[in-house]
Amino acid sequence: MIEVVYTVDKFRGDCPLDAWASTVAAHVVFNHIRRRTTERRIFEGVRLEDDDAPASGRSLSRDTAARSTLRRVFTHLDAIEETKAWTYVLHDVCGYDLREVAQITESTVAAAQSRLVRGRRELHERMAGDPELAPLLAAAKDEREGLT
Repeated sequence: MIEVVYTVDKFRGDCPLDAWASTVAAHVVFNHIRRRTTERRIFEGVRLEDDDAPASGRSLSRDTAARSTLRRVFTHLDAIEETKAWTYVLHDVCGYDLREVAQITESTVAAAQSRLVRGRRELHERMAGDPELAPLLAAAKDEREGLT
């Protein structure tokens, strides 16, 4: 219902209002499902305090390396200002848009964007100085730029 209120100015009247509202509600649900899927994929098999055997088809060394990498990223996230870290995680990891991040962090969209840019830059600088994370960061940058 909140999304319907926020986007009612985009309603053009090409269809009945209830059909449009149903479509908006469906988009909200699908976005939530995608976000939850992304969150699960990120943290699946990389639980920090997991004593279980590795998931089938995965090697112990790969799981150990993933846990180590995640611990190092968490350490760098903990070192930056909390609002910047949360903004970065909510936007870049969980997939919330800036308006949603602003609502969650009780700030303006402009403040959320500023925190995101500064937090992302600070985290990347910290990771670039980390011998274990620097190659991963460079590989991710190359992939984004289509160099690999």
